[in-house]
Amino acid sequence: MANITITAANFIPSANATIIQGTAGATLTRGTPVYLDTASNTYKALVLTATTTDTLAGLACEDAASGQPILIVSRDPALAIGGTCASGDTIWCSNTGITLTFADLIATWRIIVVGVATASGVINFDPCRGGVK
Repeated sequence: MANITITAANFIPSANATIIQGTAGATLTRGTPVYLDTASNTYKALVLTATTTDTLAGLACEDAASGQPILIVSRDPALAIGGTCASGDTIWCSNTGITLTFADLIATWRIIVVGVATASGVINFDPCRGGVK
């Protein structure tokens, strides 16, 4: 199964979301999993194959070009992800987004549980970083 296709207009953090402000270090689109590049103090797309880029800071709340300000949701008990999932589904990070299928994750990738769906299209976004597959 491929990544969850996120419709940007439907990616909506709830009123209870934890939102952080930062600067994009690369072009990012809404819903992209990001990490904080501590060398440049900017947010970039998560890469699960390197120990310096595999710590999930959150999901981009908006589109941004490199150098632009960006909002990142780091936790949210009711995040509308703008994509298809059903109550009870487990959502995982992939190297290019988020996915419903553990089998999509590749050996040598860091395993990160993004959250669990609480309703259709809504997840309890509370990331958990695990070991390498």
